[in-house]
Amino acid sequence: MEFTDTPNPISRQPAMKNHTVSTIPAALALIALSVATAPADTIKLKDGKTLDGTIVAEDAGSVTIKTTVVGKITDNKVVPRSDIASIVKKTPEDDAAEAVKKMLPTEDFLQPSAYNKLIAEGPDKFLATYPNSKYRAQILEIKKTLQDEQAQTRRSMRKVDGKWLNGDELQANDYNIQALKIFREMEKAIAADKYREALDAFVRLEAIGKFSLSYPKAIEAARKVMDQYGAMLAAAVKNVPAELKKADARLANMNPSDLAAAKAEREKLKKEFQATLNEEKKNKVRFTSTMETDAPSLTEAQRQVDTEAKRLATLNVAAITETANRYDRVLKLIGQKKYEEAAVRLDDFIRATKEATNDPAIKTQAENLKKLREEAVRAAQQQELLNRTQGRPATPPATPAQPK
Repeated sequence: MEFTDTPNPISRQPAMKNHTVSTIPAALALIALSVATAPADTIKLKDGKTLDGTIVAEDAGSVTIKTTVVGKITDNKVVPRSDIASIVKKTPEDDAAEAVKKMLPTEDFLQPSAYNKLIAEGPDKFLATYPNSKYRAQILEIKKTLQDEQAQTRRSMRKVDGKWLNGDELQANDYNIQALKIFREMEKAIAADKYREALDAFVRLEAIGKFSLSYPKAIEAARKVMDQYGAMLAAAVKNVPAELKKADARLANMNPSDLAAAKAEREKLKKEFQATLNEEKKNKVRFTSTMETDAPSLTEAQRQVDTEAKRLATLNVAAITETANRYDRVLKLIGQKKYEEAAVRLDDFIRATKEATNDPAIKTQAENLKKLREEAVRAAQQQELLNRTQGRPATPPATPAQPK
């Protein structure tokens, strides 16, 4: 691990930060990087196993293939030709087709303009480069799927967790949608091994979406992050002496003219880091920053992880999931404009859920539902009056469906 006097980039973040969800689809980045990262070759062994990677050397007796072990760690495997059943070498066309296929399923919340980019940089670019490709039919089908989804977005529909919602449904499900956006941030941070960033997202989700469909999923994800982040911190604590030794050796090898400036910069970074910790403490940040050479900050982060892991272990995810599903049914009824039934279910939900009684979001939802019911009554009265003045029979009000 290379020494730096700066705080660990994985664990250090501003104490307070406004987070937004990127509108640039990850699939675009996937297309750009696929040729460099996708396995190019496959060796099928006689025992039925396969090795995916890049063939880097061949001779009469063996083939050497570079495979990915985990993350960016690779390993060169020398395979005797006597063990090989077949070798398939992928072409740039194969890799490009694989990248386009990985565009589906698309991300949630995409705007029509995002689909323009996906189509142009994906299927259209591929077909222009390989007009007679053996993958042509598959790529055209992917393009049609993207065009169909874009047509949905142009009708003010949005894909949310794989489902298409109209304007009324989007408005009614805003509570779940906002929680889902944060959960997506959490998932991306976990995939990038940015554990503290993932936990910060979990804290924000828990603050605004304890009754959301994403919350139980986030709990399960956070539990796994605790194990991973805890292991990383434990290793970092053990490594502090080695990091300090590296720093001292680096200073010792400097010429006198640079030494004073280096020491001053080191002290400056320490003060800035301490200021960050003080600000986080002031703002009651649950997971504070760490620095590779600062044992106290690493030890404190370990304590925070242990405390949180114990708390999460007490949560009943099955019960939390059922609570989220009950509230989701209320929101669905509001999206369907079944306000009377929604009101009955919301009252039942609040009575049955202790935490919901004083939850600001639930209170706001109850107030909004009351207004929607009143507006619906006024609209019905106005329609009845209009029917009478025009000599039409009044339409009898629909009997509200009773909760099951």
